Parts: sequence; C-alpha cells; structure tokens
Amino acid sequence: MKHLLFTEWKRRFFSFLLLGELILLFVWNCLRIIFTDYGFDVDSVYFLYQNIPFISILITFHILLSMRFEVDNKTILNKLYLGYSKPLILFIEIWISMIESTVLVAFDNILILTLCRYRHYNLSNLTITFLNFIVCVFIVCTISVLITVLACTISNQLIAFTIVIAGTALLLHFGNDTTHAMIQPVKTDAFFSDGQMHPNPLYVTGTKRILYQIHLTLSPYAQAYYADFFQAELSDIPEVSLIPSSLPFHIDFLIVDILEIIVATIIGVKYFSQKDL
Repeated sequence: MKHLLFTEWKRRFFSFLLLGELILLFVWNCLRIIFTDYGFDVDSVYFLYQNIPFISILITFHILLSMRFEVDNKTILNKLYLGYSKPLILFIEIWISMIESTVLVAFDNILILTLCRYRHYNLSNLTITFLNFIVCVFIVCTISVLITVLACTISNQLIAFTIVIAGTALLLHFGNDTTHAMIQPVKTDAFFSDGQMHPNPLYVTGTKRILYQIHLTLSPYAQAYYADFFQAELSDIPEVSLIPSSLPFHIDFLIVDILEIIVATIIGVKYFSQKDL
C-alpha cells in the first residue's frame, strides 16, 4: 500500500496539471491583490476563501483528466496485475485527491497572506482564520472525493465527463443562489431613499429559509460559495446553521463533510469492486 501511495503521489504531484493550477492561482491572486487598488478599507480576510469555488473547479478537471490518463494508459489494469485490489486502488485515488485538494487550498491561503503582508493589509483573529481554513479544506476534499468516486465507478468516460461537468456547473449555480439568499440582512436601507433601516424584501423566512439552510449544510458546492462570508458572518450575517453552536466556525459543515466523505468512500468501494474492468 505504501509503495502504491508513494507512486501515485509522485505521478500526480509532479504533473503539469498541478503546476498549471498553482500558476493560475498565483496569477489570479497577484492581479486582485498586488495590481488592484480598492476604494475602501480592506484587510487580508477580505481575500481569503474567495477562491474556493474556483479551486473546486480546478480539482474537478484535475481528477477527470487524471482518470482519463489512467484509462488510456491502462494504469488500473496494471495495478490489478501487480496484485493490488480494487478497493485499495480506489482508496488510494481518494486519498491522493484529498491531499491535492489540501495542497491547493493551503497554497491559495499562504499566497494570499503573503501578498497581503506585502501590501500591508492587516489580519484579524488568526485563530478563527485557521479554523475556517480547516473547514474550507474539508469542503474541497468532499468535492474531490465525490468526483473521484463518480469518475472511477462510471464505466463510460464520456458519460462520466458529462455528468461531472454538468453536475458541477449546476451545483455551483444553485450553491451561489443559496448563498446570496442566506447572506441577506434582516434590515437594510439599500432599497429606500429615506436613509432609514427597513425590513429587507430579499430576506427569506419560514420554510423557504429552512430549505436553504438544509441545502447549505448538505451541499459542499453551496458551502464553497458561502466560505467567502465566514468571517463577515461573525457580525453582519444572520444565523444560517441548522445546528446551533457557540463556536466561531461552522462545525456543522465540518461534521457533514466528514460524513459525506465516509459515505461516498464506502459506496464507491462497493461499486468499484463490482465493476468489470
């Protein structure tokens, strides 16, 4: 197992795909931090976690292209010939995808903090920032596990590509809609000319709000968009969690994502073991 894990790690981490993703993140962060001036006060937190949806897209294409490479080069069949079992092969793929996800999120956060330090932007509450970083890692890891399981268990690669890409686009779209609905303040002066605070017509209540809460809690794609508001919700955003908590980070997201990773892995191993390769 250690030999297979090391081999897969070396093949995936020294690939042009990962290098290209790191370069894209570097260029994008430089453009929005170093080469952009803002007409209002910003700090480091303003930039953190904005790239989580983008990283989710990058890791999705990375996994799909990596799986395509394995199919074209009969790498999986070679592993079976060497005596590795199907469950172990899928388990290694899942572990590698999770490590790649962690590397991308960590690189993005370290780069942002470094560039912000160069611009002399302040960083408030390092402890909460780190806790939110952990939550973001599990958000992207959950997405990577789901994509890996789908890519490995669907026999037809064209169908797998279509389902994963279309599903990713739709789930990110719905996640964006849910996030914008949940961040609305209870009162606002944005729609009124008298400068007074009035009930916000965009603030959702009742059953609709509960449905949005369920979607936000269960969908890592919705969480990916909501991550941008982790720090702001400490003072400005109404409660969105289904699980009441006094903790300054989304323990509900963390719990659900870990459970989804476990369940997806169990289901994936079951179906991949029965797959005719």
